[in-house]
Amino acid sequence: MKLLRYNEAAQMLRVSPLTLRKKVSEGTIPHLKPFGPHSRVYFDAEELERFLDASRSGGTSGEPK
Repeated sequence: MKLLRYNEAAQMLRVSPLTLRKKVSEGTIPHLKPFGPHSRVYFDAEELERFLDASRSGGTSGEPK
């Protein structure tokens, strides 16, 4: 599992870090907070890739588009 921070994940998704933060707040993008609700946010690169694939194919994979 490769964990990404906001800037890396935003670059991968081709969105701004601010947009990514909004999507995390909305709960519309997979993310991890391994040390509790007030800890740093991480993104699993493989999970983001699956999210992108589902978005491209029109599927939701349990996540809103």
